[in-house]
Order: sequence, then structure tokens, then C-alpha cells
Amino acid sequence: MRFASAASSAMPITSAGVRFFEQEQLGEAWDWLRELWQQAALDQAEPAPYQRILVGVDFSAHSLRAVRRALDLAKRHGGDIHLVHALESRLSYDQGYDPVMVPQHDIDQNHELMDSAKVRMQQSIDELGAGNVPSRVLLGSPKRVILSVAEALHSDLIVVGTHGHHGIGRLLGSTASAITHSARCDVLTVHIGGAE
Repeated sequence: MRFASAASSAMPITSAGVRFFEQEQLGEAWDWLRELWQQAALDQAEPAPYQRILVGVDFSAHSLRAVRRALDLAKRHGGDIHLVHALESRLSYDQGYDPVMVPQHDIDQNHELMDSAKVRMQQSIDELGAGNVPSRVLLGSPKRVILSVAEALHSDLIVVGTHGHHGIGRLLGSTASAITHSARCDVLTVHIGGAE
């Protein structure tokens, strides 16, 4: 004997589909319905305030607008912000993703760039008057670094600046677009291309 379980029988008009369960799958049927009810309750609930906000920083004058927006949100919601800057590594990798032997000069240059980025991060924090905001400078692509740090910090919001590219540039994907499509938390993209 088969029976159908649909959320529409328990809730008013909904976009939920219909699933069929065998009689011995009664527990699974109820789990499925409970999940739909829980999702409907979350959809109706007031949003929780942002408590852990991660901001991607590239040190441009315009990207400080994204940091200011994050500071404002943190102040309004009683949350904290963390800043992160991704420094693309100058090291090369082969097809097996193993590091290729590189001259000591390139390794030294990575260290110099890292030190310089840390100084610039502190200068940005001082310029914003942000006090003791935690910050990190890490090697890697901006997308991977930002998403990884967001997971490590259990961030509930990522703030990144975007220049708002359109057309083919948008299709090819920017860092902000890539983060927006991959993050497991909310993402706020702050338009930084125009006037303040």
C-alpha cells in the first residue's frame, strides 16, 4: 500500500512538492513533513541580528566603504567584525597541485608582501578608527580565503565590496559574485564603484 504526503495538506498554498512513501517509510514521511514545517516557521520568524561579520578587504580607498558598512551593522546589532585580506601567492603549482621549486627570491618576496599587507591592514584599521578589530592576512585566492575564514569563525554575514560589473564581466564572475554563490551565510555586497 502506498500513500502520498504533501505539505499542501498541512499548510495553505505552498511551493512544496509531492513525495510518495511506502507504508514502512512512515517515519521518513513524518520527518519530511516536519522539515517543511520547520522551514515555514523559519521563513516567518524575525531574522536574528548579525553577530559575527566578516569583511573582505583589498586596501583600496573604496573598499573602506564596505568596512564602514560592516562597522555600522555591527554597532546596530551588537555584533563583532573581523577583517581579512587575501594575498595571492607567487608560488607555482604543478598539475598535481604540488609546489614547484621556486627561487628563494620569490619566497622572500612572498614574506615581504605578507609583512607589507599586515602593515596596510593596521593602517586601514587606524584610519577607520575601528580600535582593536581582529584582522588576518592570509595567502590564497580571495574567494577561498574569505569562505574559509567565514566557516572557521561561524560568520553569519560576509561583507564584500563590488564594482557592480555588468555583461560579460558579470558572467565570468567577480570575487564578490563567487563568494555570494558559495557562502553558507548571508552576503552583503556593497557597491563601491560610484560616489559615496
